Amino acid sequence: MPEAVALRVREAIAAKWRIDATVVSLAWGPVAPGARFADTVGFRLLGDGRGGRFVVALRTADRREVAVTLRAGRADSIWTAARPLSVGAIVGPGDAVRTAHVVFDPPGAEILSPIGWEVRRGVAAGDPLVAPVVAEPVVIVPGDAVKFAWDSGPIRVVREGIAQTRARRGQPVWARDPVRGERLQGIAIEPGRARVVAKGAGG
Repeated sequence: MPEAVALRVREAIAAKWRIDATVVSLAWGPVAPGARFADTVGFRLLGDGRGGRFVVALRTADRREVAVTLRAGRADSIWTAARPLSVGAIVGPGDAVRTAHVVFDPPGAEILSPIGWEVRRGVAAGDPLVAPVVAEPVVIVPGDAVKFAWDSGPIRVVREGIAQTRARRGQPVWARDPVRGERLQGIAIEPGRARVVAKGAGG
């Protein structure tokens, strides 16, 4: 991609993200064989930039429109391993450090601390501590008393069940009402709490 075109695309992304263009880096996908672009070529920037991904539609010298994939990053910092960590380890305060890195997400994307998270794949010192390499800790395990809540019009209904499965925050969990024997299913929110997505009788 001609540097003049790349510079204009970089400036367009910086304006979209409301950051300085000097901190934006671009990784272009393959360009159609034989495609040639003038430095002043018009282009359309497509996509919401989630994960840094865009598509740039440009017109070639022979007036064809060509779509080129692009991944944009910005200079920031992320959590990385301070030392090697094995599968199953729980990340402690001394195991993670913030390190300068290219982040492939728009500004404002939350960079979660991995402290207390479980290592799902072995990592070496300096490796990023991000999902799916690490995962949030399990918040509900079988045997836990869990309050399942859901809204029915203006009324909030809350029932309690005994967890039958383990779940991390945001994962499905199900339990049984110890009195009625009914099955309750929901999404884990935090220890002892879930949001109901379905409920039904079981036996």
